[in-house]
Amino acid sequence: MTEEEQNKIIAMGREAQALQTNSALEAVFSSTLEDLFSRWCGTASEDTAERMAIWSTAQALREFKNTLDAFVATGKLEETNREFDRNNK
Repeated sequence: MTEEEQNKIIAMGREAQALQTNSALEAVFSSTLEDLFSRWCGTASEDTAERMAIWSTAQALREFKNTLDAFVATGKLEETNREFDRNNK
């Protein structure tokens, strides 16, 4: 990996972490998930198509958060690797 690629990964990790700590974004996620749960509870048990659509949307939001976590972790790992490389040259 080039230094430029490593710097890009580190920068994306920092940006992802800024999103994680953004209170407005967190409120939007929480509100959206609560709304989806309420909508799911309001559907009839036999309305499987609507329930699956709501469930799929909630899962996509959770996957987005998981991906955000992965970007943060990867950025931190690359920062650690960069510091290790610099200290061991």
